Amino acid sequence: MARAIRSVIVIFLTAVWAATALADVKTFDELERRQGAVGSYKALVIGIDTYADSVIEGSPAAVTGARHVADALKGRAGFDVKLLINEEAGRASVMREFRGLARGMGINDSVLIYFSGSSHTDKASRKAWWLPSDARSDDAATWIADHEIQDAVNTMKARDVLILSDAALGDTMFGATHRLASRRDGDYYVGLFNKRSRWAMISGNTLPVAENDGISVFARGVASALSSKGPCLTTMEMFSGMKKELRASGVLPPRCRSIRNTGDQGGEFVFLLAAPAAPAPVVVKTPRVKPKPKPATAPVAVVKLVPPKPKRKPLEGQLKVSANINGAELYIDGKKQGTTPVGDITLKPGTHEVSLSKEGYLAWNGSVDIQRGKARSLTATLTKEPPKKGRLYVKVKPKGASVRLNGESFKSGETVSAGTHTVKVSSPLFKPGQAKVVVAPGKDAWVEVFLKPRSSFKGEWGRFVYIKPGSFTMGSPSSEPRRKGDEESHPVTLTQGFFMQDKEVTLAQWQAFVDDSGYKSEAETAGGAFALEDYIWTQSREYSWKNPGFPQGDDHPVTGLTCADIEAYLKWINGRSRNAYRLPTEAEWEYAARAGGTSAFSSGECLGSVDANVDANASWGGCPAGTASSGTMPVGSFEPNAWGLYDMHGNVAEWCGDWYGRYPRKAVKNPKGAPSGTNRVVRGGGWATYAYNARCAKREASDPSRGCSEVGMRLVVEVPR
Repeated sequence: MARAIRSVIVIFLTAVWAATALADVKTFDELERRQGAVGSYKALVIGIDTYADSVIEGSPAAVTGARHVADALKGRAGFDVKLLINEEAGRASVMREFRGLARGMGINDSVLIYFSGSSHTDKASRKAWWLPSDARSDDAATWIADHEIQDAVNTMKARDVLILSDAALGDTMFGATHRLASRRDGDYYVGLFNKRSRWAMISGNTLPVAENDGISVFARGVASALSSKGPCLTTMEMFSGMKKELRASGVLPPRCRSIRNTGDQGGEFVFLLAAPAAPAPVVVKTPRVKPKPKPATAPVAVVKLVPPKPKRKPLEGQLKVSANINGAELYIDGKKQGTTPVGDITLKPGTHEVSLSKEGYLAWNGSVDIQRGKARSLTATLTKEPPKKGRLYVKVKPKGASVRLNGESFKSGETVSAGTHTVKVSSPLFKPGQAKVVVAPGKDAWVEVFLKPRSSFKGEWGRFVYIKPGSFTMGSPSSEPRRKGDEESHPVTLTQGFFMQDKEVTLAQWQAFVDDSGYKSEAETAGGAFALEDYIWTQSREYSWKNPGFPQGDDHPVTGLTCADIEAYLKWINGRSRNAYRLPTEAEWEYAARAGGTSAFSSGECLGSVDANVDANASWGGCPAGTASSGTMPVGSFEPNAWGLYDMHGNVAEWCGDWYGRYPRKAVKNPKGAPSGTNRVVRGGGWATYAYNARCAKREASDPSRGCSEVGMRLVVEVPR
């Protein structure tokens, strides 16, 4: 039969669709010869050693390791391999390949995905990500989350899916495992092959660890396993051999388990290995034997035989020197002879002093006796120099920040070699920081690296501006025109900074949530939203976020949502991000709206049609009248306040996270509103609001189940401590 095609990908994927029957292999002969139900083998191999974001550290062994594995898969394993290297391995390209594997592989095929690059793990949330080549260090939405890998595997129809990751991932995707059987005959391999499998083997290091030849230890272990003698190789057989090799190399051993919630049925990925190429036959030519000459008839001549002169023995001897490590400097009798291995050194007879040295190893000294005309070999064993170590403690803020010591992942309290070290600390919402520390032999050393939040970050849900902690007077003074009785002024201190969305949530951002989740808003499933009809707020089933009663575009703020709708939106966002998104508290909203000022509006004591989208068709407090508005406008249509926030007055009023209640009569820190209530706080005024009702201090109480075409939202992100 024609040779079955196999493909390799830096991830092994095998998905299960129960609706289609899986063809079984009946005998080991069918399996070995790839007959009957044995499908094609495809691999996706990803190698990234260079990142567009210079903050992300790559490993020089990543690409060489990926190519080494790809060659091994194409060899005896017979895979059809797709190789993505560096800029070819952006997030969009990798996800597109995942979808192609889900569509293109049949139920009797096998998929392997191999990833060799950098990863990030969050110990607090136990989440983990692969970092594609275009990943941004400050935006987790550009990474590939472990649950996305898990989802991709779950969509694949293939018989077997195997993910090999030369970069650490969390343990949340792991399911059950089983031991390697002591007896492994033909029935054993057939049994494993006939059951669907979804497995992952994950390195214990966050990026590939190189050996002397530049190939990662993990990649060499995979290639070595694929060169085994037998016709079959299972996942656990590969894992067993790699675990021993990696431990012997001094790196963290890998983990190997099934991938949970992907349809694994207890099988294993079975590699079918072609027989090694047989050596070429040796052809021996037999010389023809000439017939013996006949005796001569002439008289026999007398020949005097002179014995040959003995060959003169050479005056010198030869020496070959090797060592357990290459590159050691060789000195004989104090004269440098090169670096190991060194061969065919000509020496005079006698005893010679030999020494070998290499940085990081103890010097080797010995002697060798050379005899005239003879060759000798000398093999030396150099031992590593005992490290002089101390213990290093690193205190970081925020908690859970990634710590790297001299480029390697580091945990506070570990022992390190004596000397000067560079500690680098990073966290997605913070500016990276670093410090140098000197560790003395046998001593403890301490260093603190406290990160400062970034001034802003931009992600899938827009741009967020950092709002520093501080104090302000919340409420309005008694002299402010049109103030209400629930605006009592009182001192407020916010001790923790936060990131606030610089614009209101748009229709396009809400639409992305609906498209992905199929969510129906309460206005669509109940009595509809409220819209303005002839200056009267009227509830109707025809009104919702889709139809607020006026024309709108994707860049307009979304309206007509209840608090329950917003909670569903936040749950969806937080499930896709490592950040904690929520609505602002009422105090956070007013603090950000004032932007350090004390006037009625962030723009001063008056607000007109040139300042915000409000109903300015009435004069008040000495402010000139403007024009009325008929609906929302694109977000960011007016100048931002001093802190870079748009539309804090007008366009749409904004839900806050607080229950509406009376203000406290004393100074407070980090207030979160009333402990309970019937109405939620709404702030900022909207397009149909008179200007004086869009003041910084103006409060509105609204039924949380009431969606209105004048009310929207903006989000904040908590800053880890």
